[in-house]
Amino acid sequence: MDKYIDNYGSKIDHLKESSIETTYLPTKKLITNNRKDVLYRIDFLNEIIKKKVSPKKTLYYQFVSDPDRALKISADDMLNNFIMAYDEIKSESMRKPIHVGKYDSEFINTQYIINNQKIWKTYRNETKYQLIDGAHRLAIAEFLEHEEVPVKIFESHSFEIPNYTDYIDIKEPEYRTRL
Repeated sequence: MDKYIDNYGSKIDHLKESSIETTYLPTKKLITNNRKDVLYRIDFLNEIIKKKVSPKKTLYYQFVSDPDRALKISADDMLNNFIMAYDEIKSESMRKPIHVGKYDSEFINTQYIINNQKIWKTYRNETKYQLIDGAHRLAIAEFLEHEEVPVKIFESHSFEIPNYTDYIDIKEPEYRTRL
């Protein structure tokens, strides 16, 4: 039943997203306390572009190659796609809006999965926005010092707010041993 609801909610979200006008928000409003992964992405760009560090010698690479995350795309493909997106946004600006959820409550429930167990944590909802799709684009915009990014803001029916901060805090010591 949950799978049906998720699939139905996802279809509703897709319909909503296609009909919503693009607006602009400050990049800083979208970098929230539960999304340390965005900071990993920004650091990755600093390391490979400014410091000339090998991409595989970054915490971001360790994060995307983490076997516990079971991503559907390889870490190498993820790196290549990220670098291609960086080159495109740097030369042509950001064309595809970032998808953002608006949450008016004072607190939000976030989740991460570790050891096949879903862990929930409540965070203060400081900015009232949560990134739904576009973490790489947001990191690129922040790295390139764009003050605003194009966004589509909508209320999601299928999105569970991720908590990459607590997940990364648990896994980072392991990542550092692989550098």
